[in-house]
Amino acid sequence: VSGRFSRFRGRVRPRNWAVMSVSQRQAWERQVIAEQEQSATITAAAAASRKANLKIWKQVATTIKEKGEVQGIIENFFLEKGIKLMDQAAVKKTNKRDLMLASADDDLAAVAALGAKFNADVIILGTAAAKPGNEITVAGVTMYKYPTKLVVRVIRTDSGQLMASKVYSETKTSTLKSGGEAKALDKLARQAAPKLLAAVVEAWRKQVNVTRDINLQIAGMTFAEWKTFRKTVEALRGVKALRLREITAGVANIDAEYEFTTQSLADEMTELKTPKLEVTEFNPNRLKMKVVK
Repeated sequence: VSGRFSRFRGRVRPRNWAVMSVSQRQAWERQVIAEQEQSATITAAAAASRKANLKIWKQVATTIKEKGEVQGIIENFFLEKGIKLMDQAAVKKTNKRDLMLASADDDLAAVAALGAKFNADVIILGTAAAKPGNEITVAGVTMYKYPTKLVVRVIRTDSGQLMASKVYSETKTSTLKSGGEAKALDKLARQAAPKLLAAVVEAWRKQVNVTRDINLQIAGMTFAEWKTFRKTVEALRGVKALRLREITAGVANIDAEYEFTTQSLADEMTELKTPKLEVTEFNPNRLKMKVVK
C-alpha cells in the first residue's frame, strides 16, 4: 500500500493488505483502535497516579518532622551494621523538602544537583505514620489496633537514580484507646530496618557489579581524535561500547558501557598515548577530561 493509504491511525498497514478481504481489513482496524484506546487509558491512569502520588509527597514534605522515632531506630541499626552515615553539617546544607519533592516528581536532574551537596553515596527519604485503628475484643479484653506504614525511596546521589522504592507496614495491638502510636512506630521501625538495609545493599550490589553507563565529556577533542580514541578505547578490557552523542563547542559527549569502576576507566584512559587525556572532574557516573595538546 503506497501514499496516504499506507497507514491507519499512524499504524503501518499489513503487507498483504491488497489481498485481504473486507472483513479481514475491518477486523485489523478494530484491533488497532482497541489497542490505542487501551494504551490511552493506561497512560491516563499512570498520569493520574503520578499526580496523586506527588500531591501526597507535597503534603508530607510540608509537614515533615525530622528526627522521629522511626528515623532514630533505623539510623542506629545501620550504624550497628557498619554503615557510615553522613555528617549533620552536610545535611544542613540541603533543603530536604525540595529533595523529597524532586524525588517524588522523578526529577532526576534536580535530585542529582541537590544530592551533590551531600557527602554520601545514597540518600534514603521516607515518611512513617501511625493511627488508631479498629477496636477488637480478645478474651474479654478490649484492644485497639494501630496500623502503621513506612514509605521509603532510596536515591543514588551522583546520578539521581531511584535505586529502590519500598513500603513497609505493621499493625500493633494495644490496650490504649489513644496514644499508642509511638509504640506502633517503634515496632514498625524495628521490623523494617533490616529489610530496608538488605534492599539498599542489594540495589547497590546490582549496580556496581554489572556493566554501567559512564558519561565522558572530553574538552578539546576533534572528530579525527574521536575516531582514534574510539578505536583504542574499545580494545580495552571491560569496555563494551562507546557511543558519540555530539561534539559541541569543542567538547565531545560520549556514553561508555564499562564493566568495572569509573576509577579503573579513568586510570586506563589517562595512560593513552593518543590522544593524551587529563581528568578534570570525577564522580562514579561521569568523567570530565581534556585533551592535552
